Amino acid sequence: MDEGAIIKMRKGIVRVTSAIPFEEQPSLLPLRIRDIMEANHLGRDIAFRAVVYGGQIYVCKDDDGARRVRATELICTSIADYLGIATAPFSVIEDNRGYTYFGSLENISTAALATMKSYLSWRQLGELGQPLSKPGRFLSSVHALDLLFNNRDRYPSNFILVPDGQDHRLCAIDFASARFSDLTTIAFPAPTDSTLRLGKILRELHGGHIGVTFEIIDHVAAMPMDVFDRILQTVPSDWISDDEKRVIRGAWSDLANGVRLPALRAGLRNGSLA
Repeated sequence: MDEGAIIKMRKGIVRVTSAIPFEEQPSLLPLRIRDIMEANHLGRDIAFRAVVYGGQIYVCKDDDGARRVRATELICTSIADYLGIATAPFSVIEDNRGYTYFGSLENISTAALATMKSYLSWRQLGELGQPLSKPGRFLSSVHALDLLFNNRDRYPSNFILVPDGQDHRLCAIDFASARFSDLTTIAFPAPTDSTLRLGKILRELHGGHIGVTFEIIDHVAAMPMDVFDRILQTVPSDWISDDEKRVIRGAWSDLANGVRLPALRAGLRNGSLA
């Protein structure tokens, strides 16, 4: 978990939030596109890069057939944000036709890409040569969400470095392959999937903070339904239907008493998901 997270106690429930309390954060009003740019790092679901009014550049994603990419990204990234897991700033992006996309703020330069590769590939040390726990704790928190959502394709390119004062902050992007339908099952990434293969490599480099992974699972189980409902309300009505929202809400509401979280904890303890 990001060490800058704030832990609050409310009515006996432990919540982990970002610096701005979730309930005080503004709703996702669409940002209007000023110019469309070439997508110089096209991923599977990236439609284009857009300059919005204000000058920021966003990487915009659209749905892929029956895959509800936009809604999946918005819901999962909002949950990560609520849990205090650093993600790239995101927004609903609107073109001149009124069509909307999921957008992640782009903070990528050639220098930042090189720095990120070094950050992930080498053990991070403090001024006295001691291993730093922050990278490993953050990566363990992202791993928890990937397992929860059965996101099987986490790659090194699914992280970016965002300038943070004189330093950089590692952020997660891309939850497009998350599967809400698996929230009521015990289906998890397989050892051959990139999520588990990358996780093993990163834990060997940055430490296996399995306690952080368990903390995230516990916070998910304790997450109030009204918070999840507020997240669903931010999803534009043309991204998913009301029936689809009800199915996703039902699956999420069953998490605390269902089969998935016990199976996830068991897989972490026996090493099959660690």
